[in-house]
Amino acid sequence: MRTPAPGSPLLHRRDWLAAVPLWALGATGCSTLPPEGTPLQISDYGLPFVAATVDGMEVLALVDSGSASSVRISQRLARRLRLALTPVPGARISGLDGRSLPVERGELAALTLAGRRWAPLAVEVTGTRLEDIAARVGTGFDLQIGWRLLEQAVAVLDYPVRRFRWADAPGLGGLHIPYALSGGLPVVQAVVAGRPVALLVDTGAPENTLGLDTLGQPAGTLASHPLQLGTLERTPLWRAKDLTVTQRALGTAGTLGTPFLREFRVTILSGQHQLQFG
Repeated sequence: MRTPAPGSPLLHRRDWLAAVPLWALGATGCSTLPPEGTPLQISDYGLPFVAATVDGMEVLALVDSGSASSVRISQRLARRLRLALTPVPGARISGLDGRSLPVERGELAALTLAGRRWAPLAVEVTGTRLEDIAARVGTGFDLQIGWRLLEQAVAVLDYPVRRFRWADAPGLGGLHIPYALSGGLPVVQAVVAGRPVALLVDTGAPENTLGLDTLGQPAGTLASHPLQLGTLERTPLWRAKDLTVTQRALGTAGTLGTPFLREFRVTILSGQHQLQFG
């Protein structure tokens, strides 16, 4: 996920720089899921949210494939739940203002999301980072669903009908695009303005972005450039940004965010390392 206001300097989590060990999910139980799933709310800022239940308490969750963690919760929610937290030795994460924030671990009794239940479930708390992001994007939320949870089943973000669900199998039709994991995050190969590039698929990004060196444009520039993703061709808007750190960590030239993704029913087929665009 990227959390700056559109056009502002890059400010986001850099999960891959947090030096936080990725740790296993708790035991999983799954209930029968209605085919329609649960509402997918797209905020004015351009981020996808869903309702979830944590230890019997309903909360709003950000669906963020650009986070390499499984689940993070706000410090506020951890306090409300009186969650016992254990610091992760040596693990820190950068706040939106550049502050170094601690990373702590805890365990929820249960999380239910779109009819699927995890009990118990290990989570992270990263100081007030989620509260800071919520204030920046203008939507109060207390839960961040990252890639490590999304890849546990067939996750479907159906942007056109605004639904999120878990499926037993992929839907019919659609374009299947292979992805590779880089830093624990999904990266696809594409062509932008005739140039082969690797792009992070980030549901938590409110813009499509490209590095300054990709097209040689100054920071903040918003311009249309042709994109070819498999046989799919579009000409989306791209924001030019300094992505030097991301490029070094992930080997990516930019990000596919909500402005591109919201046209599709996006299905995560982790068993096949594919994304289905329907």
